[in-house]
Amino acid sequence: MLYVPSLPEVLRKWSVVEIRTPVRQMVRLVIAGAMAEKGKSLEEIKLVALTVIESMGTIGVCLYPCSVPGSGPSFTLGASEVEVGLGIHGEAGVKRQELTPVRELIPSLVKTVLSSLGVDTKSVILIVNNLGGTTNLELTLVAKSAIGMSSLITL
Repeated sequence: MLYVPSLPEVLRKWSVVEIRTPVRQMVRLVIAGAMAEKGKSLEEIKLVALTVIESMGTIGVCLYPCSVPGSGPSFTLGASEVEVGLGIHGEAGVKRQELTPVRELIPSLVKTVLSSLGVDTKSVILIVNNLGGTTNLELTLVAKSAIGMSSLITL
């Protein structure tokens, strides 16, 4: 029988406190769960789970700021600006730039994440998710741009 501890117990035992985004946590848990189903040891699962956390990068972009309930937006944007690297709770990002077509913006974002991690572009998992205000049509456009241009990105 394989004992799988609860998430809080695992976090206390491993001192994993750097789970920054829900998508990072989701990927880590899916991989760990698949390993547990295959009967891998807790030590093997721990090693892979920690590697996943350390190897993931995320970046967000917005056309307008959001706000948490009870407060206003933490920054403002011009009509032709985007905020890059924003926080999930509406915090200002790391840079502001002019709005560009998706086919130009997405490779720039992917390159930013990959270069910060120092990884080979042949060994990545791409997840396009929604911070809340993006339509499925827009998400599909972003995903297709990232997949279609991934071979053109050079670091």
